[in-house]
Amino acid sequence: MKRLIKSDRTLTRARKLRAKMSDEERILWMLLRDRRFADFKFRRQVPLGDYVADFVCFGAKLILELDGSQHANPEQAKFDAIRTQHLEAAGFRVTRIWCSDLFKDREAAMNQIWNALHDR
Repeated sequence: MKRLIKSDRTLTRARKLRAKMSDEERILWMLLRDRRFADFKFRRQVPLGDYVADFVCFGAKLILELDGSQHANPEQAKFDAIRTQHLEAAGFRVTRIWCSDLFKDREAAMNQIWNALHDR
């Protein structure tokens, strides 16, 4: 298992992302924070090595990535795949949720998170 060491650059970026959350991130954070979702503790905008993960549950070793339409771009999708490989090599599981799915069918998105949390 690879160890992820955060850099000052990544930590600074995470702080900026926490201060400027998107509407979708704000909605999901309100559902996850303070152990509101199935009593799992999540953190937001967490620096992990060279990357910043949107939401992390360290207890379940689960990373939730909330993806907008830019992630459908082939170059971004390639970057995301490499990023996922690095995070999985460190022992995490990565689950991606489309922002549009969060708005269209929030219950289905939350079921996806529930299943990811319980599929160890």
